[in-house]
Amino acid sequence: MKMGGVTIREVYVRWIGIFVLAYVMSLIHGVDPGETRLQKYATAWIFTCTYWNAAFLMFMHFRKVYPEIKQTPRRLLVTALTLASFMVIVDPLLCTVFNINQDHDVFSLSYILPNSAINLSVAGVIGSVYENCYFFEQWRTSI
Repeated sequence: MKMGGVTIREVYVRWIGIFVLAYVMSLIHGVDPGETRLQKYATAWIFTCTYWNAAFLMFMHFRKVYPEIKQTPRRLLVTALTLASFMVIVDPLLCTVFNINQDHDVFSLSYILPNSAINLSVAGVIGSVYENCYFFEQWRTSI
């Protein structure tokens, strides 16, 4: 993968990260009544896979739009806002599609706000992986 002229071998990081982060998220959310640990993990994996791959596409897009080092703050801000908006919109939709949290109104603010806090922490983990990989590769190629 090329990010701003720097090659990053991220496919392994992405797929290992998705499985690990999905496991952590399944532990954080806990098992609901009538649900097995495997079902909870599968659900967390679907959500994490969706978020991680969307984040990957957003990071790639905004890396091309804002390639210069002096544009880093703007790129990070625009990426974070776009990813946060995506997660706020997609989370209730995924909950509806997979019939999760049937006893809650997944489109209400009382549901969206707490879940957004969890989703934004996931976005922070994903974002830090890509930014750290990118800056490490930039540092390595400048030596």
